[in-house]
Amino acid sequence: MKVVSFNQMKEIDRIAIEECGIKGLFLMENAGCAVGKNAEEMLAGIERNAQVLIVCGKGNNGGDGFVAARHLLNSGCVKDIDIKVALLGNIKDIKGDAKTNFDIIKEMGADIFEILELKQLQKAKHIFQHAGLVIDAIFGIGLKGTVRGVALEVIKLINMLKQSQVLSVDLPSGLYECFDEKRDVCIQADRTITFGLPKKELLIYPGIKFTGNLIIQDIGLPKKLLTDPKLKLNLTTHSELSSLISNRPINSHKGTFGHVFIIAGSRGLTGAAALAGLGALYSGTGLVTLGIPESLNSIMEMKLTEVMTKPLAETTDGSLSKKAKKEILDFSARVDAVAIGPGLSRNTETSFLIRELIESLEKPVVIDADGINALAGHVSMLKKRRYPTIITPHLAEMAKLIEGDVSEVTSGRIGIAEKFAYTYKTITLLKGARTIIADEKGNIYINPTGNPALAIGGTGDVLTGLISGLIAQGLFGLDAAKLGAYLHGLAADIWKYENKLDRCLTATELTKYIPKAFMSAKN
Repeated sequence: MKVVSFNQMKEIDRIAIEECGIKGLFLMENAGCAVGKNAEEMLAGIERNAQVLIVCGKGNNGGDGFVAARHLLNSGCVKDIDIKVALLGNIKDIKGDAKTNFDIIKEMGADIFEILELKQLQKAKHIFQHAGLVIDAIFGIGLKGTVRGVALEVIKLINMLKQSQVLSVDLPSGLYECFDEKRDVCIQADRTITFGLPKKELLIYPGIKFTGNLIIQDIGLPKKLLTDPKLKLNLTTHSELSSLISNRPINSHKGTFGHVFIIAGSRGLTGAAALAGLGALYSGTGLVTLGIPESLNSIMEMKLTEVMTKPLAETTDGSLSKKAKKEILDFSARVDAVAIGPGLSRNTETSFLIRELIESLEKPVVIDADGINALAGHVSMLKKRRYPTIITPHLAEMAKLIEGDVSEVTSGRIGIAEKFAYTYKTITLLKGARTIIADEKGNIYINPTGNPALAIGGTGDVLTGLISGLIAQGLFGLDAAKLGAYLHGLAADIWKYENKLDRCLTATELTKYIPKAFMSAKN
């Protein structure tokens, strides 16, 4: 599914109305009716004598609120519920389609009151406090900056209501493209219904914190505008990814599903290597071999049963030595995918080996952890690779790669992943909430799965193994990255649902939920 910026959505609306001949009133009607139906759903869980307060601005977002008010006034489902409409502005300032719909509810006898100044807000405070449901139709995609004046105080008041459910129309009011939660104020919605396509601010932080349950509603915009290939930002969806999980032939054997070689581990960091191996194993790949420093071999053979091990030359620190290069390259010729990095350490000689391997490996490669650390200051070598490369940094690792700081990466995750992928010809999977995946053609994907339970050491190593295992089974790099990230997060989501917790998950336990994630994603 495509994801849009505010300006892209405005352009889609403009083309639909001016070039495709779709009436703005038609779009507003569909949007407002959908808001009304969502309000009915939310009212089902609210006591029958509760009030509904629809807080409207004077623009088209308010127009959607006026249509919703008409829908609720006409609905038999809410006949015992008092419905009030608060207008933030002067009635004389309402124009166009919003004015048409305002006049209709006024003619119907709707209970409407203006809030133009703080005195009026103070008088209406009790109405807000008695509302079981607040419909936020104040600002939409037209908001260009920080909310000020009486609208700011209204948003603060709504956020302080303890007993009210909040339904936001298109966006939680106050959210805009450069929103900064340290200085700006935004409606905290329980549910947001957005129209046509999701706006990126609703899917990434900090906006996602204010969105609540997101509903994406079709309002009759032409499909060709919503699927335009020029829109490069996407949301990975269940239906798209389920098609990547193929049925297996009945005559399959272990060689059918590929062989992964994971170069990982050092003294004191055996867990990272083991977890990467388990991630690959649970991906469904046929064979997994773990290339490790030779002194760790007996430990790994005790830790792992199904994963094979390959002992390699090591340094005096117990990390991989540059003497292991030839053996690694020779063995790699026999496999389908290579992962490099988990737990390799930052030993100088090992880092040198990693760079030489990245340059020389003639296989699809997934680079993570100390593989990424070894690339810092040498990132241009990625351009020389002739085989697919997936790099999976977290925020701090990406900051090292671009020689920036973590705050820079945090505030510009989509743009930074996009630029890195294009510049260095890699598939860039920037971990975090939400994980961003970008390819060198400018396509960008937001992964919707995952929760704070993943915030523990080792889960990234599992992801590395999972993605490399999917590549070995025949998925192209971008598809493997998208499906791997989705399944990884979904496994954590299933764990959270079953355990009613967003903490205490271990990386080892996560691997055991990957089969459940496959089952859920396939159905």
